[in-house]
Amino acid sequence: MRSRFYLVRGIEILIAFGTCLLAVQSFFSSWLYESINMAVNNLLIRFGLQFIPTTVEVDQVFPLIVTVLVVLVTVYNGLLGRSGNIMNLYNVNIMLVSPELLGFSRLNWLQLIGVPMALEPRREASVVLVTCLVVVGGYTIQYFTSRYREELSEYGSRGIGKEELDAVLYNQSITSVALMVASVSVVVGFSYAVPVLKERLHAAFGGLPSIYIVLGVASTLIVTFSLRVFLRERLVGREGAKGDGDSPA
Repeated sequence: MRSRFYLVRGIEILIAFGTCLLAVQSFFSSWLYESINMAVNNLLIRFGLQFIPTTVEVDQVFPLIVTVLVVLVTVYNGLLGRSGNIMNLYNVNIMLVSPELLGFSRLNWLQLIGVPMALEPRREASVVLVTCLVVVGGYTIQYFTSRYREELSEYGSRGIGKEELDAVLYNQSITSVALMVASVSVVVGFSYAVPVLKERLHAAFGGLPSIYIVLGVASTLIVTFSLRVFLRERLVGREGAKGDGDSPA
C-alpha cells in the first residue's frame, strides 16, 4: 500500500489550504482591501449599479468573491502538485500578504503618488509575523516535497519499486519539515532578540542609527566569510599545484 505517499500528498493539500486561508485573512486586514472596497462602493453609487441594496451586503459579497477565487487557484495548483504549481501558490499568497506587511513600513509611499491614505497596520506585529512564517514555511515544505515526487517518479520509470520510493519520499519530507522548523525558530529568535540588541547597540555606539549598525555588522561578516573562502581556495589550489609538480612525469 502507498499509505506514505498519500499521507505526504494529504499534508501538502492541508498546507496549501492553510496558507491560503491565512493569506486571505491577511489581505482582508490590510489597507489595500479597505481602499478597494471603498472604490467598489463608490463605483456602484456613481454609475447607479446598485444591484446590491446596502453597503453592508457589498462588504459581505466582496470577501466571498475573493476567497472563492483564491480557493479555486489553490485547488487547481494543489491537486496538480508540481513545483511550478507550488510556485504559483506561493506568488498568490505573497501578493495577498504584502499589503499588510507594507503597513509596518515607515515610508508612506502612497502619499508620494498623491494618494491621501495612511498605511497603518490593522493587526499586531506578532500575528503578521506568524502568518508570514507559516506562508513561507508551508511553501518550503510543499516545494521540496513536490521536487522529491518529480525526481522519484523519474526513478520509478527506471524500475525502482513504488514502496521504496514512498519510503524515500516520506523520509525526505520529514527532513524538509525539520529544516523548516529550525529556520522558523531562528527567525523568531532573531526577531525577538533585535529589540534587546538594538538598545544595547545604541548605548554602545553612542546613539548611532540602528540601520548603520546592522549594515556595518552584516558587511563585516560577509567580507570576513568571503576572505576566508577565497584564502582557503587559494591555499587548496597551491597545494594541488605543488602536488602535481612533485608527481613523476
